[in-house]
Amino acid sequence: MIIERDVKIPLRDGVRVAATLYRPDSSAALPAALIFAPYRKDDLNAIEDEFQTEYFATNGYASLQVDMRGCGASEGVRWESFDGDGEGQDAYDVVEWIAQQDWCDGNVGMYGFSYPGRTSLEAAALRPPHLKAIAPIMPPADAYELWYPSDVPAPYISSTWAGFMLAMELLPPGRQDTAGAWHGIWLERLEQFAERSQEWRRHPDREDPYWASRVIDWSKIEAATFVIGGWRDLFPREVTWGFEALKAPRKLMIGPWEHALPHAAPLGTTDHLTLIKSWFDRYLKNDTTAVSEDGPEVAVWVYGAEKWRSEREWPVVERAVTHPLRLSANHQLVSDEGTAVPHEYSYHGDPTVGAHSVLFDGLGGGLAAALDQGPDDIKSLTFDSAPSPEIIDILGVPHASLFVAVDEGSELDLTVKLSHVGPDGRATLICLGSARLTEDGPEGANFVHGEFARLDVPLFPIAYQVPAGHHLRVSIAVGDFPRHWPSSVTPSIRLATGDVLVSEVRLPLVDDHVWESPVLPAPDPTVNVMPLALEGGFVDRRVETSVATGAVVTEIESRGSAYLPSGTGDLLTFDSTFRFSVTASRPDAAQVDTDVTVSMGLEGGAKVEVHAVTWQTRHAHWAKATVSLNGSPFFERNFAI
Repeated sequence: MIIERDVKIPLRDGVRVAATLYRPDSSAALPAALIFAPYRKDDLNAIEDEFQTEYFATNGYASLQVDMRGCGASEGVRWESFDGDGEGQDAYDVVEWIAQQDWCDGNVGMYGFSYPGRTSLEAAALRPPHLKAIAPIMPPADAYELWYPSDVPAPYISSTWAGFMLAMELLPPGRQDTAGAWHGIWLERLEQFAERSQEWRRHPDREDPYWASRVIDWSKIEAATFVIGGWRDLFPREVTWGFEALKAPRKLMIGPWEHALPHAAPLGTTDHLTLIKSWFDRYLKNDTTAVSEDGPEVAVWVYGAEKWRSEREWPVVERAVTHPLRLSANHQLVSDEGTAVPHEYSYHGDPTVGAHSVLFDGLGGGLAAALDQGPDDIKSLTFDSAPSPEIIDILGVPHASLFVAVDEGSELDLTVKLSHVGPDGRATLICLGSARLTEDGPEGANFVHGEFARLDVPLFPIAYQVPAGHHLRVSIAVGDFPRHWPSSVTPSIRLATGDVLVSEVRLPLVDDHVWESPVLPAPDPTVNVMPLALEGGFVDRRVETSVATGAVVTEIESRGSAYLPSGTGDLLTFDSTFRFSVTASRPDAAQVDTDVTVSMGLEGGAKVEVHAVTWQTRHAHWAKATVSLNGSPFFERNFAI
């Protein structure tokens, strides 16, 4: 195998981005498989992607990891995050340059997990002539939904991901060239450095033109697109929305995964690389036997049944039957039309609800799944059905319609959760959704104090089988922290039920409890898919309640180390803590503290350490980053908004 570590690729404005190229030891021109990422090919990105890059090279592809401009070993100043125009233009240039090289036969595919999944979409939406196929894995296709999911301000990603990147982007290139160009790249980057989450806070309105280039238009894509998502990932909605909009050849797989690669996940573990290779073989090598065009387009993991299900479409509109569950008196859910008993429930919210929710986490290391919902349900308005004598198969997007009056507060961020409750009383989250009303909001998203208004709340898509003998629960709260910021003033609401003001949750049900299960490849357990990572990495998630203050604290802690692929024996080490705290008495004082330390050995024995801390409330943000070289101060910058 031929490995070239610092291939320079010119962009249209003269900036050169850096690539690592793997290819078979052959003079034959081959199709190319590309990862285009901001995560530094020579250190952080290599931990997960070195194995993937080698995989494609050993299977007949020219395989590349490319640092985006202003990242890792690449020149220039990075575009503002998720700038689809700038990032997409750069990706377009990289694809077309690769196609012209003598080791490439002119057919290029892009793939990647999370951000590089997005860059594959950004490029494909601009339709480079030689980009024939893409395979985005859990891509953040709608940047607005990251920071304002369902229009509700969210602290989670703006603190965890942005806090971690604040530290990573201050490191020098992970590979130092002998001519010393790396030093100039690093100094320019420090000089131009900007903290990433500040600008997003200035644009809370979905209709703001700022977001126009940050939402992918999937309908423009002509490259064959294989989409991989996870039900407990951050982006199951965006993945299914995008899949529905595609006009190109398409395939969808959604597994029981948090934000992690399928071949390393603890549940539904799948060799996604074999599946992507088959997709690329079909559309880059024209191997018509690699993927059956007559086969099912969709494979979804069904929770509860704990197995895969094949479908011909998404959503399954031809077979799914909408089943309403109506909220009624005595906290009941009733399914027979006309039996909901009229009642008004008064509820004063609790901003500490949410500590047991799903975190939709990019950095939780597999610990972001929802916990037993009981502790949150106690603080919520809940409705329970009778135990079901039969299996319930939910497949699609549940939808809540509620009649709500706001009596106190200037805004209402309502969260609806659908859970199944077993005979032991444990409440397991099926899916959730949120919606926002304000007293001065746009038409359709505003309210008049004391007057009932219908609030529509689409829940997250899901495939879930509820066992016979278990029952369903709908929980309603006015917060879900730390997933969302709590309102500054906790709202008091009234919820109406009955046959006039009908509050209900509509479930997409299918009655075929036996189905075709696709055969998906499992990874070889003897293969180390993260060969650079050192043992001893640690991830923890803690939920604590202060007896003295009533504060509810969620804390995520992670640390680990990996060798740099340079072969020098130098390490990349990180240690991160993310702390979210809120009290019922002071929702306006809810805050997030992040503390990230990253260190890296340089060739020659020097050591760089970056320490980045942030503090955030809903209306304020402060950050400080310091860089030390061999233990001595080298760089410091403060940020505030």
